[in-house]
Amino acid sequence: MSRWSRRRRSLWPIDFEVNISGLVAGEPFSIHLTPEGVKAEGLRRLRRHVTPSFPEEREPLVDVIEMEREVKVVAELPGAEKDKIDLRATEERLTIHAESPYGRYHKELELPSRVEPKAVRATYRNGILEIHLPKKEGGTGEKIPIE
Repeated sequence: MSRWSRRRRSLWPIDFEVNISGLVAGEPFSIHLTPEGVKAEGLRRLRRHVTPSFPEEREPLVDVIEMEREVKVVAELPGAEKDKIDLRATEERLTIHAESPYGRYHKELELPSRVEPKAVRATYRNGILEIHLPKKEGGTGEKIPIE
């Protein structure tokens, strides 16, 4: 008997190969052989009471970069199609909503500066949405004379 097998037997007090075959073939698991390979369906009773592990609507990862003349927002929307992205801007807020086969994305941002919503430009390539929001002129406010 090799040193490895002696060590293994001391870690596993039961005969692992015999017992594992009984667990896999019996309840609560059910295994089906398909042309593509093995498809396992398990824990049927438990599955009825379990909710999905990911939420239906997720927040995309977003970077907000304030530059001298514009605010740049970069959002990751993997799997979303360009025509399924809804982008809305006001002077102070940006809303991103998108749908993909993996779920929905939603994010509302308060912008660091007031922007011109009618001059916003956006591009979408390879799951990355890049939004350029030009800052509103006079973003520092009106100068008030003191009497």
